[in-house]
Amino acid sequence: MVEKQHTLASIIAICPLPTSRARFKTTITSIRGKTLTKSDSLEELASQTSTFLLLHEFPHALSLVSGYVKGDNAYSWSKCLELADRGSVQTAISNADSFAFFATAMFLDTYTWYTGQALPRDDHGELEQCRF
Repeated sequence: MVEKQHTLASIIAICPLPTSRARFKTTITSIRGKTLTKSDSLEELASQTSTFLLLHEFPHALSLVSGYVKGDNAYSWSKCLELADRGSVQTAISNADSFAFFATAMFLDTYTWYTGQALPRDDHGELEQCRF
């Protein structure tokens, strides 16, 4: 007799808030090929892609990360920064939008994104004012 093993499947459900703010005008790969300026914000660029939406949802999937995210503590770049300033480090790094912004910034690695704006990687003048 063979016993059935119960397994937990990961399901990614799309949250209503990111879906309502999405505009999906472009792809993250096409953004990577563009020349950006300091006026280009990570949040504005990311919100134009379906990739950002999926990156936001990945932390909610049980098998993708240990200590999965049960809820969202902050949406938007500014709220993620506030969470990092006022909340615990663990809460900030396990927040779904924080993960999505981090992953997007790592993909768009021609620029430095610590201010939320596109700064050329060789523009070290502003690094001195980094609060981290």
